[in-house]
Amino acid sequence: MNRIFLGLVLVATQASASNPPVSGVFSNASADALNGTFNLVVVASERGQQFYIQCFKNGKAGFGMLTKLQKPKLNATINADLSCPASKIEVDLDYEEAYVRFGGKHFALPRRGIYVPIVD
Repeated sequence: MNRIFLGLVLVATQASASNPPVSGVFSNASADALNGTFNLVVVASERGQQFYIQCFKNGKAGFGMLTKLQKPKLNATINADLSCPASKIEVDLDYEEAYVRFGGKHFALPRRGIYVPIVD
C-alpha cells in the first residue's frame, strides 16, 4: 500500500511540474541595449496574478505598469505605460523565457534579474 501511495505522489509531482510556472522575473534590458527592451515581473498567488512591465525608450526606463488578473494564466494581454511602444502587450510565459508581442513585433525576454539603470 505504501508503494502505491508513493508512486501516486511521484506521478502527481511530475504531472504538476510539466506546466510552465505562472510567475518569474524576465528581462532583455542591459546597459548596452536600452531601446526596445523590457523588464517583466510576474507574481502569482491564490489571490490571482500580477504583471509589472517596464519599457525602455530613448535609453531611459519608463515608470512601468501593473496589471492584475483574477486567475493565473500563461498567456495574457496586459496594459503598458506611455514609454512602451503599445498600450496593450501580449505576454506568453514559458520555462526559460517570456515572450512579448505587440504591433506584429515579437521579443523574447530570458528568465533573469531585471536591469535597473543608475543615473547620476
